[in-house]
Amino acid sequence: MKRIALFLVFALMHSWATAASGPVTLTLWNSDSDSTKNVQINAKCGLFYLSPDRVAVYFDIGPAHSKGDLTISTEEDEFRILVVNGSGQVLARESVYGHPGAIDIRPGPGNGLMVGKAGSLSFYDADLHIKRSLPLRHNVLGLSYERRWNQLVITYNDDATHTRTVKFYDGDSLQVLDAFTIPEVARFVPGDRQVAVTASGDCKRSAQVLSHQRSWDALKGLPICDTYVFLGYDTLAYSFKGHLIVVDHLGHQLLSRSLPALATQEFQGMGYLFEFPNVSDDGSRIAFTNTDATAVLDLKSGEEVFRYSAKEPRSLIAIRPALSPDGKHLAVIDTGTLILSSVP
Repeated sequence: MKRIALFLVFALMHSWATAASGPVTLTLWNSDSDSTKNVQINAKCGLFYLSPDRVAVYFDIGPAHSKGDLTISTEEDEFRILVVNGSGQVLARESVYGHPGAIDIRPGPGNGLMVGKAGSLSFYDADLHIKRSLPLRHNVLGLSYERRWNQLVITYNDDATHTRTVKFYDGDSLQVLDAFTIPEVARFVPGDRQVAVTASGDCKRSAQVLSHQRSWDALKGLPICDTYVFLGYDTLAYSFKGHLIVVDHLGHQLLSRSLPALATQEFQGMGYLFEFPNVSDDGSRIAFTNTDATAVLDLKSGEEVFRYSAKEPRSLIAIRPALSPDGKHLAVIDTGTLILSSVP
């Protein structure tokens, strides 16, 4: 009965339009719905594409009181996961439970997703059927899955040495492919069995790429200290003083263009502080966001091909948008509504 009730709630809240008439929309939560009125907008709400025509959405609907017939810990919240197609139809839904500060919901192998929490990592398929679960060590800090390279990345903390170990696993066999040790306070972005790392200090001396496959020494001295992401196995994009710059591992600059200010006038003084939510699987398109707008840039032409402006200032900060694997769609959660837009 509970699943039927939830289905009716989302059926009543569901609205969509064809691509020809505008973006597809689906109301996820609002204050008038008993099942979603307590949604907690925090770092554990988000969305990501499972495949070009399926997007997964998850959000914290508040403290969980029961799981079926079992009473669960009062410290756990209920996280609702939905899989939505390009027409705005909810194809699958599931609830998982965990402490808000100790649960990760991420893309996973096989166009599915994974849920990591204290002591366990579970893999789900695209219909939210659980496929397998594995134990997690107590010192796991975070995990991610890199679909472009079919690699699972798990970060472990070592209190004794004040370092972290970043391990890469094959997405199918879960065999260890590579591992790197980085400073405890460093920021890093994973690539294809390599990590770009930045530490505090002089911007031009803070970045390095750790790889056992190729040398990135030519990048030493470049101001890679703001936002950065791997576009391919040997190319890196980063933002610096309002510019997007793309370089290869030999230090050749492949692209440099100014990025339009996406912030409202109120927040212009904060600088650019761009985030890169996603890169298309072929590395040809990149989506970036700042405060209240998201833009998609075509890296072949260097031109902005699409922009989404938020309904309210700063409404995109809590949940960053997602670009589809083929770069042709952008998914945004804005003031409780999922918005699926086609990108030219």
